Amino acid sequence: MAQPGRTHTLNQYLNRFPSVSALGMSMNRICAPAGLVGPLRGRLALAVASVAILAGCGSLTLGGGASDAPKDATSRQAPGLMGEIKPNFFAPAQAFNPKTGDALPSAAPWVAPAPLLSASAPAAAFVPEVLVYTSPTNRSYFDGAGLDARINTRLWEIFLRKYRFPHKLVTDIAAVESAPASVLVLPSSVALNARERQAIVDFQAKGGSVLATWMTGVRDESGAWRGFGYMESAFQVKVVGSTIAAKDDNFINTWGDSPVTHALPAGQRVWTERAKEWYPLRLTGANVAAQIWDWSRTAVPGKVTTAMTYDERRTPNGASSRTVVMGWPERLWMASDPKQMEGIVHNTMTWLLRRPAAYLAAWPHPYRSAAAISVYTADFMNDNDMPFALSVEKLGMRATYYLVSFEFSKSEKTAKQLQSRGHELGFMADKFEGFKDQPAADQARRIQTMRDELKKEGVPIADDAGFFAPMDSVDKNTSRLLAEQNFDFHLAFMDASDGRLPVIVQGGGPTRAKPLVVLPRTQRAPEEMMAEGDELESLKIFETELDVTDKVGGFAAVHFPNQTLIGKETQDELFGFLNARRSNMWLSTAGRVSDWWRERERVSFNLSGDANSPTLTVDVTGTQPLRYPARILINLPTAGAGLRVSGGASVLPSVARVDGFRAAVVLLGLMPGRHQWQISFEAPAAR
Repeated sequence: MAQPGRTHTLNQYLNRFPSVSALGMSMNRICAPAGLVGPLRGRLALAVASVAILAGCGSLTLGGGASDAPKDATSRQAPGLMGEIKPNFFAPAQAFNPKTGDALPSAAPWVAPAPLLSASAPAAAFVPEVLVYTSPTNRSYFDGAGLDARINTRLWEIFLRKYRFPHKLVTDIAAVESAPASVLVLPSSVALNARERQAIVDFQAKGGSVLATWMTGVRDESGAWRGFGYMESAFQVKVVGSTIAAKDDNFINTWGDSPVTHALPAGQRVWTERAKEWYPLRLTGANVAAQIWDWSRTAVPGKVTTAMTYDERRTPNGASSRTVVMGWPERLWMASDPKQMEGIVHNTMTWLLRRPAAYLAAWPHPYRSAAAISVYTADFMNDNDMPFALSVEKLGMRATYYLVSFEFSKSEKTAKQLQSRGHELGFMADKFEGFKDQPAADQARRIQTMRDELKKEGVPIADDAGFFAPMDSVDKNTSRLLAEQNFDFHLAFMDASDGRLPVIVQGGGPTRAKPLVVLPRTQRAPEEMMAEGDELESLKIFETELDVTDKVGGFAAVHFPNQTLIGKETQDELFGFLNARRSNMWLSTAGRVSDWWRERERVSFNLSGDANSPTLTVDVTGTQPLRYPARILINLPTAGAGLRVSGGASVLPSVARVDGFRAAVVLLGLMPGRHQWQISFEAPAAR
């Protein structure tokens, strides 16, 4: 049950997973070119396997479970899931508004049947096993388009075998009806009959958990469209639309530190292919785990972008049932980065099986996100800069001002005044001109000139202060120079990372005393947006994007030019919006954010031992105690359960509840070295 440390680095997480060597016998059955199969290992093997079976190139027999391959001589080989599909095969034209993609009401919506299980029946013990159900009803419907629905099941089998999750493949609904409370996977089960719908509801009622992908039960056994009512009543998730009308919404963005997506950084872009007729759904549900956006994460106020939800409900007989709905089909797995998709699915499966999982939170306790205000000197600084600084101070914040050294004497008085009030000073350039595409030697000269000129002016700016390039204009030479020289951080454009979190750059030159932290500007600046349209409308869009950054657990660099043209009323609205989130969002400076991010690198951990009472091992490097309250989040086996830390030679850390699904072990002041404690869980209070 080993868990990774530093889950913000995806490779560090995924490389802890079991190898794919168990797939060796399966890979030989995949239609790969001669000589290719033998060397395949790990995630590449799964990716090639996915492509092969999605394309329908040959039979794939994985062994272990009951094979449902056709036995009769007249059975044809299905062409997989890659073939051309007639329009509206999965969802009819009347399902979604063609201009907005919003879901339209169905003429004859399904409602989930009431459970047949008596409310007085005792709750059954949960069995940590996964059932993957291939519905004969769904298979028959897919056959009508020359598609093989069993391929969806096989993708799950490959995954479950690779990571050694106990599982069974079932094709008879009687097996679901008689199964103990466990985990049921419904892979793109578009068509279901009445008995199947009833069995799924009863499975949940006795404490079973369900993972449903894409459209579930939207058609009946005759293939008639019945809408999304069954999904809403059975899984408490509402389909509000699809991406059919949004051709650029191809990036799943995960929520950070979520019980079911914590392997990926907050806001990580997971690219998905835009496959005709296989459009991801937009959902609403109790808890969000991922959204779907375009690359720039452009917000449309009021538009729901949720792509994945999760929840846990108490059934009438006292059992507990968990549900996860992924709004995209297995068909889209093949083109996505397998590391990212496996990270999501592995976290999800661990949570459904109620296995303990631990992960280092992105931000210090008690915050889930962070924001810093940055100001770049597009003009000389003077007394006109002070009202903005005072507004920032009213938030209890301080801004970071990035300086141009050209004729700095005209800005010196104001810069020193701002610094005396606690605002940070950072580097920008020798002149307001970008660095991109300039020779490396010229860039190095300009950076040195900037430092020399500011030093000559007597500016009390640290040699290792942060850096922001004019107009985000950098290239690989600039990035290399910043990594080699002793800059504290680099405030960069949103393409510096696919996530919404800072990134540590290891290595550098001989003068570098600490790693460089890259702080990506994960959303557009207010002034940039307002230059393109109405100020109030742009403000609403900016606030929508900032709200998402907060909820996903990301970092926001709220970016302004000095002497901004944004009106005082709009500024007050924006700062009020920030202030209202301060209980969840760490309102800090760029320097403190980068300082925290390096301190976070000092912490690694492992969760091992018995699932009911695991051992948490924490290692802290360096020579000083932790200065920030780092926290390790731990998934609870049941919603509302308690968590206790005991034993060990070290001082016991404090424990804090995060929400119904997670608790935090807070490590403030922890000394360098190794620390071990026992973790135990307490049953939730009776309701």
